[in-house]
Amino acid sequence: MNLNLREITASALQLPIRERVRLAQVLATSVEEEVPLDFDTVWREEAKRRLADFLRDRSKAVEISVAVDSVRDALGQ
Repeated sequence: MNLNLREITASALQLPIRERVRLAQVLATSVEEEVPLDFDTVWREEAKRRLADFLRDRSKAVEISVAVDSVRDALGQ
């Protein structure tokens, strides 16, 4: 295969959302196998950052039902 990253990315972005999600999972898994990440630490830091943004009014809270509906819409459900 003689595709460059730009061509692969352009092709991947044409996939339906479910296939893009699956591709992202496959790629993430392949990275995890080569570079183990401490997800607890990563998510803890992300949670701290998100809370700080929320407390500084840099983001807003969304009701769970609204968030779930948004995800379902994005997935075409």
